[in-house]
Amino acid sequence: MSNQNVRDITPGDLITKGEEIYFNKREELEKTNLGHFAVIETNTKEIFVDEDKYTAIQKAQVKHPHKLFYIVQIGKLKTDK
Repeated sequence: MSNQNVRDITPGDLITKGEEIYFNKREELEKTNLGHFAVIETNTKEIFVDEDKYTAIQKAQVKHPHKLFYIVQIGKLKTDK
């Protein structure tokens, strides 16, 4: 397993990987978590969800300190991917 730290990923790569993970799980996430926040750790592909953005971030940081996360409000990102 890679030890992806803050300096190991560019902002562009973080966005690309985060969007890919989100769109792969979008239908499932939107069924029960519409409007909540998804915080995605792109290396492990783990998604932390909460209706409060800061709580979702805290959940992710507990498990993955020193990482950058992709954050999206579920159902708000609309593109054809």
